[in-house]
Amino acid sequence: MNPPIPEITNLPTSSAGSAVVEAPPVAHLQLSEVVTKVEALVRREFSQTVFWIVAEISSLSFGKSGYCRMELCEKEQGTSFLKASIKGYIFRPKAEQVLTHFRQQTGRDLQKDMRILFQARITFHKQYGLSLDIDFIEPLFTLGELQQARRRSVSRLQEAGEYHLNRSLSFPIVPQRIAIISAYDAKGYQDFVSKLEANSHGILFRHSLFPAVMAGAMAPQDICRQIIDIFKRADHYDVIVIVRGGGGFMDCFEDYKLARAVARVPIPVLVGIGHTSNNSLVDEVAHHSAITPTAVADFLIERVISYERQMAALHTRIRREASRTLAIYSQQAEHQHKTFRRMVYQFTFRNDAQLVQLRHRLERESADMLNDAAHQIQTLEANTAIRAKKLLYDYLCRVDSFSGRIQRGGRSLLSTQMVHINHTEEKVRLLDPRNILKRGYSLTTLNGKAITRASEVKSGDTLITQLFEGQLISRVENKDE
Repeated sequence: MNPPIPEITNLPTSSAGSAVVEAPPVAHLQLSEVVTKVEALVRREFSQTVFWIVAEISSLSFGKSGYCRMELCEKEQGTSFLKASIKGYIFRPKAEQVLTHFRQQTGRDLQKDMRILFQARITFHKQYGLSLDIDFIEPLFTLGELQQARRRSVSRLQEAGEYHLNRSLSFPIVPQRIAIISAYDAKGYQDFVSKLEANSHGILFRHSLFPAVMAGAMAPQDICRQIIDIFKRADHYDVIVIVRGGGGFMDCFEDYKLARAVARVPIPVLVGIGHTSNNSLVDEVAHHSAITPTAVADFLIERVISYERQMAALHTRIRREASRTLAIYSQQAEHQHKTFRRMVYQFTFRNDAQLVQLRHRLERESADMLNDAAHQIQTLEANTAIRAKKLLYDYLCRVDSFSGRIQRGGRSLLSTQMVHINHTEEKVRLLDPRNILKRGYSLTTLNGKAITRASEVKSGDTLITQLFEGQLISRVENKDE
């Protein structure tokens, strides 16, 4: 229980009347003394004790001097409620040893949101407070956590019927239109393209790069965005290739959302992400995976070469079958030709008399048909001449009728236009300025310009007034506007 705060009454006053506050006589400690006591307590109770601790990394950073600093926490299971948190450090020189061992065993670096089992001692620093000094991180625990996460992801994909979707797609017979997801400067991308373009068989591949971040926390989202973009142009590509260079770690390729996008896209996906350890989750759901980008290129080249070999073999087989069939039919045709000739000879020999009679009959009937045709032609010529004369007569009558109508219409139009011209001429004559002046009007000008308002002249101006006969020259002495 905190000590009671003493009541301060009857404060002395200064000569100015303001209260003078003096420190109450309460026992107290300096902060450094309290911190020293805590430091001694921690050292006494925990300096010789090493704990195995399970925690989640909520943040991670590395100092310039080579140490590793992390924020460790424990959350309520199934929620984001924070039950506990503390700082953890791995100091030099053991930081490099601990982190290297963890990387070699798990194939990945420490990262945010990773659960770890570690061995540590509790320490307290006067300036930095309570923390954990980490001596060792158990990689098998983390591998178990990752395997459990992998199993959960696989189970979700299988339950949704999506795990085998991409692998079940029919692979293109000639995969020459390739959408590549990689980084601009990735060595794996450059190796892949170089391998395709330098193939010794002269096969032409058309490829497009869809750039994406290929490592780190942003990689899954970036790759998914490019998969969606390719899906919108699905008719333009035969396959999707995801490649990156070796080195680094494949945590992003264990992402459930990325694996689901690869599984669901209706275009075969080929993966070559430069690793020699166990396959990633994306490798499992992709249509085909290879260890390196160049191995993916070899796979595509081999598929096209295989198609060309099949076509060449089929062409050879067709030619062979065609030659064999042609030989068989040639023999059959030769045999049938000989048989037909023999039959024709026999028929001709036996039916020579009938052929003579048939010839005479054909000659008679042909002559009759020619005579009938000649008579029909003469009748047709006569009928055609009569009809042509009648048609010509009808057209001439119509031309005469049209000519009379055109002449009558022309005279009527000419008369109307003459009346209009005379009327216009009369209007022009009436508007002649001389006729207007003749009726008593006049035209006054100043320097050759007609005056219509008094405001256009000033006193002393010389004006010329044009009458029907003659002019008047006057000077302005006064004006009334």
